[in-house]
Amino acid sequence: MSHLPVMIIIWPLIFAFLTPLVDMVSLRYRKHVVITFVVGQLVLVGLLIFGDSGGTTYYPLGGWAPEIGIVMVVDGLSRIFIMLIAVGTSLAMLYSLADIPDKESKYYVLFGILIAGMFGLVLTGDLFNLYVFIELTSLASFPLVAIQREGPAVRAGLRYMIFTVLSSLMVLLSIILVYGALGTLNMEEIGRQLVSIPHELRVLILALWIVGLGLKVAVIPLHSWLPPAHAEAKSPVSALLSGVLIKTGLYMIIRLPLLMSQGKDEMMIQFILINIAAVTIIGGHLLALGQRDVKRVLACSSIAHMGYIVLGLGIGSLLGLVGTLFHALNHMAMKSGAFFSLGQMVKDHYDFDSVQGKGRGAPWMAAVFLICCISLIGLPPLGGFASKWILGMAAVEAGQPIYAGVIALGTFLSGLYYANIFRILLNPDVSVESVKTRWLSAGVVGVTGFLCVVGFFAATWITDLIKIVAIGIL
Repeated sequence: MSHLPVMIIIWPLIFAFLTPLVDMVSLRYRKHVVITFVVGQLVLVGLLIFGDSGGTTYYPLGGWAPEIGIVMVVDGLSRIFIMLIAVGTSLAMLYSLADIPDKESKYYVLFGILIAGMFGLVLTGDLFNLYVFIELTSLASFPLVAIQREGPAVRAGLRYMIFTVLSSLMVLLSIILVYGALGTLNMEEIGRQLVSIPHELRVLILALWIVGLGLKVAVIPLHSWLPPAHAEAKSPVSALLSGVLIKTGLYMIIRLPLLMSQGKDEMMIQFILINIAAVTIIGGHLLALGQRDVKRVLACSSIAHMGYIVLGLGIGSLLGLVGTLFHALNHMAMKSGAFFSLGQMVKDHYDFDSVQGKGRGAPWMAAVFLICCISLIGLPPLGGFASKWILGMAAVEAGQPIYAGVIALGTFLSGLYYANIFRILLNPDVSVESVKTRWLSAGVVGVTGFLCVVGFFAATWITDLIKIVAIGIL
């Protein structure tokens, strides 16, 4: 039996342990350690995703039966999110070499722990260890927000911590109720025995689960932690939180109908999700329109894009689920690229007055930022358009064209604030100095721009692969 599921979790923990030891010898070796980690991670993930027949693989730890022991499960859905996590974290890790001061070795310790937690979250097959990995990601993520140890960043980190604790508490309570009712935490066993839970208790479990995960994916009105956390963090952390970490909550929501819904409950969940998504799309874009800081605009945009992603789940069709997964992948590339390129153009303050004309000092970064923004708006020929189009078609096919209209309205609103940002960044009336970019940072930024383009031209091939996974989920 392949030990890859465990190795993928252990590998970043080894990196987190070794990095400060290597730094004690010499900081010159850190780059080699980081690059070795990234290459090793991509190899392990590649072997896990493409190294078997593509079916569902079970890995019972210690040889115990899944009903009573710890089991890891690799299926189509977890493969998609493993790939998303691996690509997003690898890009952020490489970018960090040029953006994070040499003295911050603890940054890489926290980063490695966070990666291990995210991999564990999408691989575990039982709710107890799901909660353990949720806590692991939480404990590593809010110190990363406050890594600069400055007033606004510390306050944002503390706020993030409070909301994270509330979210985890909701999820924990729902898990306790499930275990009390069924006497098992194995996800497949729960799915088989769910009908034995009294309806009123099942509704309570669903309510706690939805609120807890709603906090994690920052849907409105559970979103207020996200703008300061994503805006005050360093650029690679902002990209990591917005492009990758927030998707782990999405993974759990996608698992939700499989584990905790039957008949009318499923219809209720879809009704709740689709309307929350619509409010989140419009509300997120309106919040972004009211900002006077570029990173806060990008952060509020993430709220809106989580609305698009949840909308596909609320539609409840095969095409809607395909659109959700495709847009999640696209958003990782688009938002990571936007934060990366912005971080190269602007080194300190991100308010509109401070960023005037900064794009002219780094034309290559400005070009990639434009590509990412156009993709975030949802214009062709970029990946954001392709996934938004699929979501719109799913809404129309489901007989709910009003939500296709919500997508179109969101596209219009985002076009307004991104056009304003780019006008400010290219202001010809301000004199600016040229910005030197390290080759590694330029390469990472270039990869994100390339992914935005590939997302459009390979849309048919990508959606066909996602459809195979979606059919298995539904």
